[in-house]
This record gives sequence, structure tokens and C-alpha cells, in this order.
Amino acid sequence: MADSRLLQLTTPGLIDLYVLDLSPLGLNEQVRFCNFAAAGGVPLSFDGQEYTPIPILGAEFGLNISNADEQPRLEIADVAKVVSAILADFDDELGGAVIYRTRVFTDNLDTGFDPDPSAAFPTQRYIVENHSTNSIQYTFYLGTVFDVARLQVPRRRLRSVLDDNFA
Repeated sequence: MADSRLLQLTTPGLIDLYVLDLSPLGLNEQVRFCNFAAAGGVPLSFDGQEYTPIPILGAEFGLNISNADEQPRLEIADVAKVVSAILADFDDELGGAVIYRTRVFTDNLDTGFDPDPSAAFPTQRYIVENHSTNSIQYTFYLGTVFDVARLQVPRRRLRSVLDDNFA
């Protein structure tokens, strides 16, 4: 199991793999990206899927001990213009899109020392609630499965998003 390796004295690198699923917005497409680049900046491969390395920082993921809801966000430096191109396709609105986050050790990547797609941590699912931009940095504010009761998404059918992705 992937999480038992965290107790070892030395562990390989732990990276985040993200999938932006645009199918709730009517486009049958998934954009895969990660926060780690292999030598030479080539895309990573895990379970036969390629992930584009871009500068990204995930914040506020995980469990908290207070009563406050988790407010995860992704901060992305859009140096490759991936995010701006997607936002342009959707008139600057990605509300309702789904982000999947999977954590995996670098050893378990397809090109790693021990390639094993089953050795990943459980995949987490989030809904894009909102975003902000500052020059080439985009921040996506995500809602958790438990926070979708308050989610209001303009011009999107939220019920179909929930039924299709969180059933």
C-alpha cells in the first residue's frame, strides 16, 4: 500500500497528478497535468496516461481538525498557456468542471523503478467553484464533496455534475 511507505526512513518523491475533467461542461475532454517534471521537462506517464508538467501548487488539501470546511485551491503558473486556452474556450467560466487529484511515488510511475498503477493513493474529487488570475498565475478554488450543498454555478446544471461524478 502506498501510505505504508510514508513510514520508512527514506521514501521516493511523492507527486500530485491532476486531471481536469471538462465533460460536465459539455466537452468530452480531460486535461492531465502534474507538479513534477522528468529530466528534460518531458511529460510523466502513469498507468499509460501522460501528464504535462506545469508549475502548480496545491494548498489546503487534506483533513483539518477544526470545524471549518476544507477550502482546497490550485495555484497554477500558466507558462505553457494551457489554462488560459481552456478558459478562453469556456468564456472564462470553469464552474462545475471536476478536478481529480492522485498522489503517487515517483518509483511507481511508468518509467520508475517499480511501475505499479495500483500503488497510488486514493483519488480525490473536487468541483471547480471559482478562479482568479494575476498576470500568468491562476488560482482555482475547489469545493469538496461535502461542500457542494452551498455551491452555486452559473449557467451549469449542477445536478447532472453531482449525479455523474459523485455517485
